[in-house]
Amino acid sequence: MRSFPSRPPFAVLAAALALVLLLGGVATPAVSVAAQDEPDPATLLRETSELLANTQSLRFTLSVDGDSYIDDLGQMRLIKAEGALQRPGKVDVEFQIELFGAGNISIKAITTDGQTYSTDLLTGKWGPAPAEFGYDPSLLFDLNGGLGPVISKMTEVSVTGSETIDGRDCWTVEGTADQASIDFISAGTMIGDAFHATLWIDKESGELRRIVLAEPTDNGKERPATWTMDLRDYNDPDIDITAPV
Repeated sequence: MRSFPSRPPFAVLAAALALVLLLGGVATPAVSVAAQDEPDPATLLRETSELLANTQSLRFTLSVDGDSYIDDLGQMRLIKAEGALQRPGKVDVEFQIELFGAGNISIKAITTDGQTYSTDLLTGKWGPAPAEFGYDPSLLFDLNGGLGPVISKMTEVSVTGSETIDGRDCWTVEGTADQASIDFISAGTMIGDAFHATLWIDKESGELRRIVLAEPTDNGKERPATWTMDLRDYNDPDIDITAPV
């Protein structure tokens, strides 16, 4: 049986945020998306990348179908994460974990001003996150060495049609990413040689509305995982992340 590295719960938070910023690189402005009848996929991704790079805040919801475990023994399965992100380096998230194949538990975490706080599993009270929760989300914003380059490593990219997401007309874009590209953004919880990625990009605004990332079915897992993330409320002024009391 394959041995997986230890993955503290906050590493999964990092994975969720990494997906939010998957396209956050530098590119040409998103001004021509709506005008294109048959958009070039590379241009579409570059424009969305630039828009995300200049987004100051947004909300996201991540759901996981299949097995993404965050511990060595395979007893803590990630189910869902929901929260908000605000530049620079601020995160407010609550994620659900299935524990020991039985009941579910919720963990909240907030990162601001370089400090991470989390709720205690037993009492639910806020406190400084333990050392094993340590992670610097601001690294996700690094346009030179961060997650922006991930998009450039995708292959076989194509526009496959259009679909409505939350009442918005979107282009669907599909492509393939390798293990090296995905390992960091999933905090090591997803494995395989080739991952299928599908993106829904708003035709009018160029905003990324949804991304689905699927593990290959031959990766040795009984239930390969599929991650679905929805993004909304771009630059919402009501998003103001502060440290918990």
